[in-house]
Amino acid sequence: MYRRACAKAIKQVDHSITRSVVVAHCDEDLYWMQALDPTLGKFVYSKGNKIALIPIEALPLYNVGREYHTYLHHIVTHYDDLTDIVFFLQGWPLDRSAHVISGVNYLRHFDFIEFGTNILETGPVSDQLFNFLAFLFGPSDERSCSRKPWEFRANTQFGASRDRILRRPKEFYDKCLKACEEGVPTLSIHSETAPFLFEQVWSHIFQS
Repeated sequence: MYRRACAKAIKQVDHSITRSVVVAHCDEDLYWMQALDPTLGKFVYSKGNKIALIPIEALPLYNVGREYHTYLHHIVTHYDDLTDIVFFLQGWPLDRSAHVISGVNYLRHFDFIEFGTNILETGPVSDQLFNFLAFLFGPSDERSCSRKPWEFRANTQFGASRDRILRRPKEFYDKCLKACEEGVPTLSIHSETAPFLFEQVWSHIFQS
């Protein structure tokens, strides 16, 4: 699927579309970034402690909330100056998507795309996940009223258009970022738990 999409994208390169990649780094060797399109804007946020592996240009972040905290931090910080397309990747993005670099280099015309092949299902929606959806979207939102299981990709890496990101106000992402940092005490969701809940709901946030 990725090869066909990239082959199509190569024939329709539109250099007027601005693109960037956000890398959630934590002690990984980032040599793979040398293969990225040099025209991409690059944001590396590091939560690592191995000085030799932290790039000079990396922005340090407190090590909380896994990569999802990094993604949300970037959205909140750059909400008013996001590129047309933003890719969100782990410090070593190749484990579950051999073609992720090709996808990042060539894909431009999409609203939301997930990388990787490791697809899981929520199974019966737990009370905790059900309440988390209501916390994020409001109790009257259709996402918050159903316990129907859905599929999601483990260890999420994805791309999203600026238009799709901006469908939700900055306050929404502020709330998500705070949940990653502090949890949701009113729901007994701790900061260690929140990232695993976000892992299951990114498509809910960006696909509609």
